Parts: sequence; structure tokens; C-alpha cells
Amino acid sequence: MSPVGDKEGSLTRHFMLADIPGAVAAMPQPATLADAQAALDSVGNQHGALAARLFAFEGVSAEQTPTAASAVLEDAMVTACRNHDPAALLLVWCALVMADHRVGDAVENFLTGSDGKLDASHFDGTQLEQYLSARGVGSADKAASNLLRWFETAGLVVPRRHGPTIIGFDQQLPTAHAAAGLAQLVADRMAAHRLRPAPGADPVALALGIGANRWLNLTPGEFEAAAKPPPQLGAPTPRPAVPAHLAELHRELYRKGQVILQGPPGTGKTYLAHDFVSWFTAALDGQSRLATLVEGLPDHERTPRRVAEVAANMGLAGVWDIVQFHPSLTYDDFVRSLRAEPVAGGVTFVPTNRIFGFVCEVGRHLASMGAAVEVLLLIDEINRADISKVLGELIYGLEYRDEPVTTPYVVDGSASLVVPKNLYVVGTMNTADRSIALIDYALRRRFVYLDVTPDRGVISGWQRFAGQASQDGALALFDAATRLFEGSAELRTIQVGHSYFLSDGAATVDDDADVIARRFAYEVVPLLFEYEAEGRFQALGLDALFDDLALVTRPLDGAVNQIDLVAEVRDRILAGTLGPAPPAAPAATTTAVPAAPATPVPAPADTDEEPAPASDDNTP
Repeated sequence: MSPVGDKEGSLTRHFMLADIPGAVAAMPQPATLADAQAALDSVGNQHGALAARLFAFEGVSAEQTPTAASAVLEDAMVTACRNHDPAALLLVWCALVMADHRVGDAVENFLTGSDGKLDASHFDGTQLEQYLSARGVGSADKAASNLLRWFETAGLVVPRRHGPTIIGFDQQLPTAHAAAGLAQLVADRMAAHRLRPAPGADPVALALGIGANRWLNLTPGEFEAAAKPPPQLGAPTPRPAVPAHLAELHRELYRKGQVILQGPPGTGKTYLAHDFVSWFTAALDGQSRLATLVEGLPDHERTPRRVAEVAANMGLAGVWDIVQFHPSLTYDDFVRSLRAEPVAGGVTFVPTNRIFGFVCEVGRHLASMGAAVEVLLLIDEINRADISKVLGELIYGLEYRDEPVTTPYVVDGSASLVVPKNLYVVGTMNTADRSIALIDYALRRRFVYLDVTPDRGVISGWQRFAGQASQDGALALFDAATRLFEGSAELRTIQVGHSYFLSDGAATVDDDADVIARRFAYEVVPLLFEYEAEGRFQALGLDALFDDLALVTRPLDGAVNQIDLVAEVRDRILAGTLGPAPPAAPAATTTAVPAAPATPVPAPADTDEEPAPASDDNTP
């Protein structure tokens, strides 16, 4: 790609870029070249010489030299300066890149990589000096120093220095807010030079076509996403009334701040949590997920503050995300840790927030902005990790909201982390899982525990069954399984939940019956075998279940022919015969009546045989 810019100025003079937006804003309107020179001279000696290159002029092409009376084009850069737009300084920097092809060449061909992002291994004064010198730039050492300092003063990076020499950067600063202005600036400058694009041409595509994304340290995708107008939902999206089935969860969550939904498998704990997310976000689940908001930002702008700003600007009611705990999860996975980042000559380890630290910081920034947006974190299978070790000192923070808690890591200059009042935590816990330890009392008293139990009414009220036969079959299976767990509170903590018996919304009763039969054979029965092997209900419990359902297919040696079981259960559902066999009908009673007189049987002629006796069937 050929760098933009067709003029050469002085690279040995360090222009005070930070002061230029204010000087431009003070120019008369309309302004001439003479006005622009006077304004820039007020910034510093000889800055006025920059005016002929930094601005575009009405009716003056790239091949022409403006005169003192030439009118300054009120392009996107000038407009941003006059309006004191936060992007003004970055647009001044971009105008400087466009003005001098040597600056454009260094930015596009050396300081940024193939993805358009700054190359940490090249952002070094000594290396840049060598590059400029090879390109024939005089006083390359001074030029390299000035160019890297402009990255700092324009607001692209926080540099790292060794003495007076810049040897890298410690932080890349947000620039995406200038992308839309830069796309318009490129279009304005092309028009000023009589290079008008075809009607309907996209300014963003034009800017990408000349590599303008590199000037802001953005990939093409990041530039395109940032240059497009963000979704504006206006005022905060109102939530509907709290549905009745969420009322208790809502009440306790807003009272305590953190709730655990506990119950045996298949009771719909995660389903209920997602239902709450839908209410919490006013049905904008996808747009409101933190992962979605983060992915929409350039990688070096994926900070809690920027996410909070985007959420507030979108008018979201709440933002949320989900994480699943597992036995190997640690504090460093969940709260804060050290992250490896590449630097010139190797890597460095940077303290960073993990999911919980990140959502805490998002909530804190939202609160400091006065935004009404709330934050929700779902923790699936919360008891599968050692929660005390995973949360560490944040156990205190959950109870004492908005109080700083010191952590082992210093992130963004602070070792403290605050659990804000606008952050809510909903966990799910499988009470049947014996592979994990019980939650300790110190942690238990900081959560509210809501029981989510197997509910026959969910099956009977489920609207997605294709017909009555499949619903009746599902109820028969649920009832039979439930009878295995009657008799003690301990058994009820492992009872098979109703979700195993729900239809997926199949189109036909045949398909419904097949799904339910397969769930029973491939999910419910193996779970019951495991319970029986662990001694969690009485021996031969499965035999009792199969007897209860009057199934021909039988368990044998801790297993069952699942293919035969699927076929039998499916056929019995469709026939409407799933369940205990009806009791045998009692024998019919009859009233005795006198028998008819026996008819003598004459002896056959010509024989000596005795006559046959009368039948006993007619004996009263």
C-alpha cells in the first residue's frame, strides 16, 4: 500500500499537537490560510508553517499551493475542533499523517503490523531511527523521537522510556471514538482534491481502502465496527412487571444481593436463571451480554469503563454474563491474575481482572456515571468449585457492598476491588452431586438459598406436547420415578426432575413419544442405576420402577437393553398403556338353576357297550 500524503514538512520540529484543537476552535469562521497560520503560531513558534499542510482549502487541489486568502475547508477535523469533540486531537494527528507521506510510510509500513495494530517489537526509537534513515529522512534520530512522541501527545499510547528514548509502550489508549470522524475526514479530503467517490460509496470503505485504520491503531474490523453509528435505544429500556414464577427470586436477590437456586437434577434451575436474565435485560439478552459488548470493542479498549459507557449509551436496563464453576477453578481464574503480554524482546506479566473482577469494575463505573444499568452474573454449578478459595477476600465484599477489599494484584493502579451494590449474583447448585464438598457456613450465610423442586404441574401445564398421549406418557413416567424417592428428605434431594419428561416441541405425537422414551432410557434410567449402585435408595428400586410401569424389558446385572426399552416405552406411550396393568376382573357370580333332567341314552343296537354317563357339567 502506498502511504497517503504528498508533501514533506519538517520532522525535526516537535509540533505541539495537544494545543492545536484549541487553536483551530479559535479561528474565525469562515477562516483563510492566513487565519489558520496566525492561530497555529499562537501555539508555538513556526507552527504556522504547518497550516498549509494540515488543512484542506476550498477549490485548491493537491497539486496547487494555497494563497493567504484561500478559504479553509470546514471538514471533519475542523468541525471536531470547533465542537470540542473528544476525537478532535486524534483527527489532528490523522491530518498530520495525511499531510506527510514519510509519516504515513512509517506508520503503515513499520510501526503497525499486518492487522493494522501497533507492532510492539517495532515501537522503539532506535529501530524507527534506522528505518527512517534507510528511507533517506534527514536527522532520523530527531524525526524518530518526534514521531513516537506524537503517538503519545495525540492520545494513542502511554510510552515506555529509557532515559529520553522511547523504547515501547505500557498501554494502548482508546481511539475507536475517532473512527467515524476519520472516515468522514477522508471523504472530505478526497472531495476537496476533486476525487469524488461514486454515488452511494461508503466513507468507511474509502477510509479502509487507504489503510486509515492503522492511524488509529485499529484492525479493519475494529475500525468498521467503531465507525458505524452505535445502536441507540434512547432512554433506559423499561422492564416489564416481574412474572409470578420469578417473584421470590427477584425479592430475595434484591434484598440480599446473591441467591443460589438449589435442587436435584432436571428441575430447571438454569432455565429459571435464564428466565430471570430475560426479565432483567428487558428481553435484550443477546445485546446485553457482557461478552457481546466486549467483543464489539477494539481489543485494547475492552476495559470495564468502556463497557460501562457503551451499556449506558445504549440505554440497557441491565448487563449480564455467565460462568460455570468446576473443581479446578481458582481465584486467578475468577477474580484477578497475571496475564502474559508481548513486549519488545519478550513478554511481560500484567495484572488483570478476570470475570468477577471485570463485572465488579463495570458495575462500579456504571454507578459512578449515575447510570441506572444493573449488572448480573450467573454462576452455574456454583458448588462444584471450592468457593471459599475461588472468592478469597471477596467473601467479605459480597456482604459489605461498596467497601474496597484489598487483593493480591494491582490492576489499573489499585490493589482494591469493590463489589458494588448494583451487581447481583445468581448461582445454581445440584443437590444430588456428591463429588463436591458442602459449602462452609461462612459462605452459606452470605447467600439466600431457594429450593427448586421437581414439579408435576410443570409437565401437566407444558404447552409444547404434540398431543395428549405424549403428555399422559410423560406424566406416567414422572409419577413412577417420583415414587422411588418417597419416604425421606434425603431422597428428595436427588429426585429426578421434571425437565427430563418435557417435550421439545416435536411436530407429531410419534416424534414426541420417541423423544420422551429416549430421555427415559438414555438419561433417567442410567442416573437411577448410578443412584442404586451408590446405595442412595433401596436395592431393587429399579425393579420396582419397571414393575410399576408394567414394562416387559427388565434390568439385568445393573444394565438394561436401552434400544428395546426405547421401543417399548414409545409404543406404550402411543397406545396409552404406560403404567401399572389394570387389576384382574373378579370372577363373575351366577345364580344356580335346576339342571334339566338327564336324557337317557339308549344303548346302540348290536353292541355290548355300556351307555355313557350324563355330563357332570349340568350337575347343580
